[in-house]
Amino acid sequence: MNLEGAADEVFIPAFLDPFGSIPIIIRAGFLLRENRVLDAAAMLEISLMQDRDGYAPNFHSAALNIMIGRLDAAQERIQKAREVAHADDLSLDALEWVINYRRGGSLPPVWETLERMQTERLSFFEQRDRFVEWEDERVIVAAFDLGIKQRHPEMRAILHGPKPPELPELEWRRMKDITGVTRFQAGLQERRGDVY
Repeated sequence: MNLEGAADEVFIPAFLDPFGSIPIIIRAGFLLRENRVLDAAAMLEISLMQDRDGYAPNFHSAALNIMIGRLDAAQERIQKAREVAHADDLSLDALEWVINYRRGGSLPPVWETLERMQTERLSFFEQRDRFVEWEDERVIVAAFDLGIKQRHPEMRAILHGPKPPELPELEWRRMKDITGVTRFQAGLQERRGDVY
């Protein structure tokens, strides 16, 4: 999303698969970056037209509805996703914990969540936005390390992007070093002539 011309490229998969959940999620991401939150929410609803009972469209719609404060709508989408989900679904559990917290309930059970992430492979990306609310540096670092250890694909984009504000600088450098991102980016700059 940070590359020049990326906004134009995003319309190619949208043209090929206008109701597909992945192209729609990517386009919704661009709208969110422009602070067009309601437009992003409306965009995600389009994915429900093709797959109203599907897991992914309902999950992503629920997550975005939580972000904009539409908690009742989010709960409805979670229930719809549960109809086709495994009986134990940590991703959906995590969304419900956030809804409960936003309604004045207790904080999400962070250490229990991390333990379950290790065995149930909850997507790091699905959980990341909830770490800010937990306000515990150890949890944030542990979650990033787990994402790297389990090789979640979304970690590539995170590690090659700007430092997440909730992650300490020293930990950020360590993670980029152990994954080879620092070395790769230095080589890329050198090839471009940015470093002499």
